[in-house]
Amino acid sequence: MNRVAKLRKRTVLVVQITCLALFVAEKFGRVSICAGSSMFPTLTGNGDLVVIARDKLTNSKIHKGMLVESISPLDPSIRVLKRITALEGECVQLDSKAEHAQKIRIPKGHVWLTGDNLQQSIDSRVYGPVSIALLKGVAKYRIWPSFKRL
Repeated sequence: MNRVAKLRKRTVLVVQITCLALFVAEKFGRVSICAGSSMFPTLTGNGDLVVIARDKLTNSKIHKGMLVESISPLDPSIRVLKRITALEGECVQLDSKAEHAQKIRIPKGHVWLTGDNLQQSIDSRVYGPVSIALLKGVAKYRIWPSFKRL
């Protein structure tokens, strides 16, 4: 086989592998690198690798405690990983320490997202309720630095 034929064969193989990887990521999920301390101790904040299942999230499929990937309401170019802590129709108190703190009712089609490490998290306490349309997947497993079902 000459050089041009070998190069063509390798190029076709690379394109096929790339297409397969894109298909799998689009249909089933992907691995995401998570940095930042907002989800400590669930995640270390040092580049954890997390499997994000690409689920169509609707009111009937979500529940409190789920760890979800969302488009950031503050910057649509950023994805954040947060925990659902309140569902539509529920009330949340903005300052858990204040006796008469302001309460917010979560509107229809929205959830309240918070980080596990409240002191280090920019979450719904800053940007308010998050539309379910911004939720892009569910974190299922941490695969590095150690395996853990989320």
